Order: sequence, then C-alpha cells, then structure tokens
Amino acid sequence: MKFREHRGGYAESMETVVDLDTKEEFVAYLSKIAYKYTRLATPATFRFSDTERVDHRNGWRTFNVILDGAGVIGQMDGPPPKEWWPPIKFEYYTRERI
Repeated sequence: MKFREHRGGYAESMETVVDLDTKEEFVAYLSKIAYKYTRLATPATFRFSDTERVDHRNGWRTFNVILDGAGVIGQMDGPPPKEWWPPIKFEYYTRERI
C-alpha cells in the first residue's frame, strides 16, 4: 500500500510517497519520520481514520494516518488491513538516531 506524508501542498505530499507492504514496514517507516510531527516521549501511538474519501487528483481511496498528540501525519491509498487495528503503539527514533 502507498503512504504519503501530510505536507503543505499536494505536490509536496506526493513527493513523499512510499510503498509499505507489511505492518512491520509501516511501523519502521513511521518510527523514522515521527519526530517531524511530535516531540512526545516514546512510545507513541498511531491510528487510522475510520472513513475514506476519494482523492480525485490521484484516484486514491484515502484514509488518514493519525499520530496521537500530533494529528494527521499522512494518508494511505486504501484501508489498513484489519489486523492493523486497534491503534498501534510503537517507538520512534529521534533525529539523532536516523
């Protein structure tokens, strides 16, 4: 599935698109970018919006990815697999660990 970060504009957001096929890949990727959105102590929690909207600019069935304490940090191109619910707790890297 595709994930893009929430950015100031559509073009900027689409420059961040990555393919993440497993829950492990998704958590690993979010652990590397979460510091951009929050300074909360680890572990952090992310969840998904339970409603979708169609983005006519790219055809995605868009679901928001929400980092608790920071808000929407990105969008996915479809619903998360059922085994990705409930919200997922993870530890994220600080800027120094990247």
